[in-house]
Amino acid sequence: MGVVVVLDAAADPAGYWGEVSLGTCAIDIWIADAAQLRKGYGTVMIENAIDRCFHVHSAHTILIDPLAENEGAISFYPHLGFDVIGPRTFGADECLFLELRRPDSGCD
Repeated sequence: MGVVVVLDAAADPAGYWGEVSLGTCAIDIWIADAAQLRKGYGTVMIENAIDRCFHVHSAHTILIDPLAENEGAISFYPHLGFDVIGPRTFGADECLFLELRRPDSGCD
């Protein structure tokens, strides 16, 4: 039905996520079948990934980069506390960069 990838953004040898500090995770999430959208599966998947980033990997920040054309995702992530950082181009993809900071991290 879908895939969630949690990765250490600071350790990415390609530098895809830019200059980020240790303790920064990134999440990639795909729901393969459009018929499965808007049923709550994505919410459960991303909430579990967020919990894993903060509580298993001790991250202070989580990054996510939906395609700019993915209006559903872009309107969804702020409801989970993600803040829009701005547009970025990754290869040929126009994306919107968002971040979520752990509330008790002290990072501003």
